[in-house]
Amino acid sequence: CKGSSIFGSSILWPTREVEIVFYIILFAKLWAFFKTGNYSKGQLFPRIMLSYGMFRFVEEFFRVSFAWNKMPLTHIWCVISMILGWLILQKHYAYKPVLHASSRIMKRVLRTALAILLALQNLSMNTSLAQAKELPVTEQIVDVPVQEKAVIPDRPAATAEATWKIGSTSYSSLSAALSAASSGSVIVLAADGTLGAGTYTIPNGVKLLIPMDSSNTLGATDGYVATYSTPSDYRILTMDAGAKIIVANGGSLNVASKYSAQGQDNGYNGTPSGPHGKIIMNQGSNITIQSGGELLCFGFISGPNKTSGVNDGTVTVQSGGIVRELFQIRDFRGGTATSAMNNNSNKVFPFSQYFVQNVEVPITFNSGSTDYVYSCVTMSSSQFPMADIKFVTNSGGLFN
Repeated sequence: CKGSSIFGSSILWPTREVEIVFYIILFAKLWAFFKTGNYSKGQLFPRIMLSYGMFRFVEEFFRVSFAWNKMPLTHIWCVISMILGWLILQKHYAYKPVLHASSRIMKRVLRTALAILLALQNLSMNTSLAQAKELPVTEQIVDVPVQEKAVIPDRPAATAEATWKIGSTSYSSLSAALSAASSGSVIVLAADGTLGAGTYTIPNGVKLLIPMDSSNTLGATDGYVATYSTPSDYRILTMDAGAKIIVANGGSLNVASKYSAQGQDNGYNGTPSGPHGKIIMNQGSNITIQSGGELLCFGFISGPNKTSGVNDGTVTVQSGGIVRELFQIRDFRGGTATSAMNNNSNKVFPFSQYFVQNVEVPITFNSGSTDYVYSCVTMSSSQFPMADIKFVTNSGGLFN
């Protein structure tokens, strides 16, 4: 319901305030009509439908959700509301000539609204066609055995095998990097690529990093930022069927990202923010976190089609294994409301929904494993991080 920008400035149309004023005026008019006693049962609600339909039809043009190149579904519902309200009133006043003048006016209003809808629909279709015509088409002429010319589209090259780095030294395979690693080494995915079938064990003291920036910054539990930036894939590792990563005792797999302390209209509190690392797990691939091993995933681990559980690989957390994810908060009610809820008898939650979804493939937590979650909120222009919250564990967690 937020208003759009006024002529490209930073000032927004006061749509919320205008709607509040409309409700006050509507209530006053309906109350005055009610007090006259000159009405019959069932006349108030159609007046509300008719009045709000007309008001919302106009106001929708000033909301941030409105776009000239899209079919305006809200306007359609407004017209339906106006038509239903008018028809119900017509039934009530069917034998009263007092409605004739207003009926003619209402017909003109509805015809105008429908004309606007049709114009917007045509604009939406013309915009889509124009965009389709502008799409670049790359073609390649090749010879075929029948001595004719065939036109085939360019196809992207198959993803190459992933390359890795330890410091400034490059390795053409993860196996080679693991063989060269020692305690304290950080093996970094140097370029997007695939991890072929095989078993790759991350030993004690070694970190495997899917980075979020060129500085190879490790994802950290205190790595929050004050403002939200749209998430984007910085580096992607694709695990083929048969690829298995084992994180042994003291080893660590780090899928890096920052996370946001800003919420409401700018993402959710605790949401991955800006560039992040990502692992795509094809069906038949697996990541196993052994006792004492750790998976920190503030970026994303997902399946090939971005559909959880469909043709995906799996993650297994054995007893003693640790997973760290983000606790994404939706509709945080703010510091004042949260402070008022402290120790209140109703035990009201200070937000509406939460998400824990950095690991989007099927994940199995065995007894004795722990899933920690992290988030951050902004209150009074200051950031307040929440760390080491037990989400899944044997006892003391949200899910035991």
